[in-house]
Amino acid sequence: MTRERLAESMRRREYRYLTDENGDVCGLWAYRLFSFYVVRGSILQVRGRWSRQAGIERLWEVLAFTDSWNATHAHPKVYVRVLDDGRVHVLTETSVTITSGLNDSQLDHQVAVGLAAGTAVFDALDHRYPDPVLTAGG
Repeated sequence: MTRERLAESMRRREYRYLTDENGDVCGLWAYRLFSFYVVRGSILQVRGRWSRQAGIERLWEVLAFTDSWNATHAHPKVYVRVLDDGRVHVLTETSVTITSGLNDSQLDHQVAVGLAAGTAVFDALDHRYPDPVLTAGG
């Protein structure tokens, strides 16, 4: 498994993507950043980041959401990262062991699963915390 194979999967599915300064494949899906990694040559990871951030005063609410999700769903793993300035990011991660390798169809499927799983979490967060600009009357 290589980063080039991940890029080939993106092209097969006609996804728009880029390669960052570290050579990792990433892209935006509905303004949510997803990155694709090959870890130690044996694990494919798809990581996503919610397009919005919560304030530190909402940390316990967001942690309750992530704990509930993780308790009731097999995937993705959902967790928070608090930045030094108090902004709370919600992240998702799916991982699959690939020690036996993946053919193109399996790789495409795992990429799609990682994106769909992360998107489900972020859609639930968007529903729970509607964007005030999008919901404002006028």
